[in-house]
Amino acid sequence: KQISRLVDARLERSARNCCMSSVQFDKEGRLVLAAGSDGNMRLSQIDGENSNATRVQTVSLPNCEISQAAFMPNGSEVIVANGTQFVYSYDLVNNALVKAGPFPKWEDRRFYNFEVSPDSSTVALVSNNRGYILLVSPKMKEKVGILRMDEDSQARSVAYTDCGNQLLSTDGSGHVYLWDLRTRRCVNKTIACLDNAPLCTSLDSSLFAVASSDGFVNMYDRSEFVSGSSEPVKVIDGLTSCTSVE
Repeated sequence: KQISRLVDARLERSARNCCMSSVQFDKEGRLVLAAGSDGNMRLSQIDGENSNATRVQTVSLPNCEISQAAFMPNGSEVIVANGTQFVYSYDLVNNALVKAGPFPKWEDRRFYNFEVSPDSSTVALVSNNRGYILLVSPKMKEKVGILRMDEDSQARSVAYTDCGNQLLSTDGSGHVYLWDLRTRRCVNKTIACLDNAPLCTSLDSSLFAVASSDGFVNMYDRSEFVSGSSEPVKVIDGLTSCTSVE
């Protein structure tokens, strides 16, 4: 299947000097969300013919740099992390910005990235130290659970799988963990690469991929991993580098 490049989406002039940390389409592909170092979330409507981006809304978070922003699966809300102990949600329907946090006993934690479960019931927040992952209810904005990797590790990436019943996580040492969210227990753990390891899962949850900055991507069969296997089913190499997978 061939891939062809379209015309670049052009945001307004004020965004050109901003370092973008997040770019995402909504589920209909009609809106594009762009957020970054200037603390602004830009929601723009894309013209399908010439890819012009017409600004619909700009939401500003004062005195912060946005590290990640993403649509909820239903498309009516945006979750935002900015490297502080707070997490924001923006209601697109009611044009309302809500700040959640700091969470009890987590006042000193900083959250830089997150992942939303497929059914929108929980958000997994990646803490800045000690391998903690905080599970939060986006509806009530309350803590509902905690996962902890090795004490000396730093959580890097998370991804839901198995319809939201399981969560994958990686740390700065290249380990990948598989969690059963019904029991909050680690099902399996292995070394997948040598450093910071972004990851993603397939739409049917049968596979997941772990990438490394040295250009390797390891692909695993999730059912085999649950059974204790730590061997990848495929390795993609020869890339110059890899900072994210999707």
